[in-house]
Amino acid sequence: MQATESYRVSGAFWAKRHFDATSKEDLTEYRHFLKTTHWKNGCPFVVEWPHTNAISMIEHKIVEQHIDALIKCTK
Repeated sequence: MQATESYRVSGAFWAKRHFDATSKEDLTEYRHFLKTTHWKNGCPFVVEWPHTNAISMIEHKIVEQHIDALIKCTK
């Protein structure tokens, strides 16, 4: 069987880091994703176990970081 099409695989490399819910830079990057539905230069975050995708991991980390403050503010 002969291939009839060829595809180019990107050789771009983006350094990945762990998402920090207390980091202004990381929160700003996530806000950009929420507003535009895409990352500026590819997803910059490592998906950590037990999460299977970056978005649910980020949401979990933000809630985990701020849940105590939210509870104190509610009646």
